[in-house]
Amino acid sequence: MLFSAYIEEINHYSEGTSHHLVAVNLNKPAVFVGGLLGAMLVFWFSALCIKAVGRAAQKVIEEVRRQFKSLPRENGMITFPEGYKPDYGTCVDIVTKDALRQMVAPGSWRWPCRLE
Repeated sequence: MLFSAYIEEINHYSEGTSHHLVAVNLNKPAVFVGGLLGAMLVFWFSALCIKAVGRAAQKVIEEVRRQFKSLPRENGMITFPEGYKPDYGTCVDIVTKDALRQMVAPGSWRWPCRLE
């Protein structure tokens, strides 16, 4: 399906010319390596995203532990005082800032070729 979509896109951009792509020849090393690298980009981008989520989650855990540290404990269990409200805003702030900061690298990468 990836090659089919690629062929359709190339044919769309070559409308009005005599060049129409019918097939992709994987026997050519440049085409094979290009396809391999293109398929690997999906995994690289996914890895960056998963790593960013893991870092943000760790910071949220640290913030929750900080908030719960001062609460009284009874038999090792936290007892919440009446009317206690956790600071949700700090956790949301951590997640938002980290999401923006961590996604700069994958989002700023651009293709080396231009399609006009």
